[in-house]
Amino acid sequence: NWVNVKSILAEYESIFDDIRGNMVSELMAELSKPNRSVSIEALKYINTNKDEYAPVPSIDGNRLFFCGAERKDNMGGEDIFEASKTRGVFSKPKIVPSLSTSYENEAPLSISADGNSMFLWTGENKGDIQMSNRLADGSWSEPISLPYPINSDYYEGDAMLSADGKTLVFVSTRPGGMNFYSENKIGYYGDDNYSTDIYLATKQMNGEWDTP
Repeated sequence: NWVNVKSILAEYESIFDDIRGNMVSELMAELSKPNRSVSIEALKYINTNKDEYAPVPSIDGNRLFFCGAERKDNMGGEDIFEASKTRGVFSKPKIVPSLSTSYENEAPLSISADGNSMFLWTGENKGDIQMSNRLADGSWSEPISLPYPINSDYYEGDAMLSADGKTLVFVSTRPGGMNFYSENKIGYYGDDNYSTDIYLATKQMNGEWDTP
């Protein structure tokens, strides 16, 4: 219902500052364009007859990170791959050795707005959120698990950082939320006995995260 969306945006457009106001104006202009058909195509070189999922593009769209499993170039389990776009086409992806291991499952979650930090998930059923920084030579540093109170003894994942770098949004099965949890069933997939809640944490002046 694009007409209704435009009316709601117009109602609140004036409360945004200049930067966000421009974003709203661009969105309004996009919504005002004539309806266009949408085509869906499999990404050449990216997809194989194995498993590829959890795609995370850089903010400029020129790099794509994804999780691959059982590919011939896997290190083991689920690993993280990267592909670069040249003249509108993604190149053949390569595994990112510093973000992948032979003994754990890893998947990309998100990239910061400046493109210099990546959040990734690692583990089995009970996963943790890790962060890696892009180095001067373009490679990625060895991931470091975020300390408590971000990671806990429960499942954490789906981490995303706000554009200003001050707020982290993620999901968790930790007690105290609105989810329901079963001690003897902690698997993320196919488990009807628990669900995740959305949490956010704010970075303090000392660089540490407050309680989500």
